[in-house]
Amino acid sequence: IGDFECPMPSTFRQHDTGTVFSVDPKVAPLLARSGIDVVTLASNHITDQGVDALQETMDLLDDAGVRWFGAGMNLAQARRPAVIDVRGVRFAFVGFNEVPGSRKAGMAAAGVAWLTETNVRTSIAAARKVADVVIVVPQWAWPEYHAEFTARQKQQMQLFWDAGADQVVGHGTHWSSAISI
Repeated sequence: IGDFECPMPSTFRQHDTGTVFSVDPKVAPLLARSGIDVVTLASNHITDQGVDALQETMDLLDDAGVRWFGAGMNLAQARRPAVIDVRGVRFAFVGFNEVPGSRKAGMAAAGVAWLTETNVRTSIAAARKVADVVIVVPQWAWPEYHAEFTARQKQQMQLFWDAGADQVVGHGTHWSSAISI
């Protein structure tokens, strides 16, 4: 599993400054060859290059055989779980973002699944129908650069558990962070 925060536009140009990101489309097949099976697109940078680049990114990942979740051309697609079968055990992944930057997916609007109670409950319920294990992958690092769980993250974890999650793999703090078992 990986956090894939940056779009892969066909108009990719190397940039060395700023915080509007993109990745060379040549990376997509490299992800698959390196053993990455599934990536979250629920992040604050996935729409940095616009909606067309988001679609190109999803298409490139599909072509490479890397499943993705957490973003889409509409809210239904952004909420849809990615499912991986490992020796007969089905793992479903759902993702959410709460860090400012990316567009929020809407009924007819491309973007990321925002970390809201409705999105969490809807996504986890859909994942539970198609999988044995449900893994939630939130980008929840606001504010960034902290190692301990914030009070807000603890509340969100309780929401994930109450909604039926089996595991939470949070990302985005830019630091090694707390682990709860």
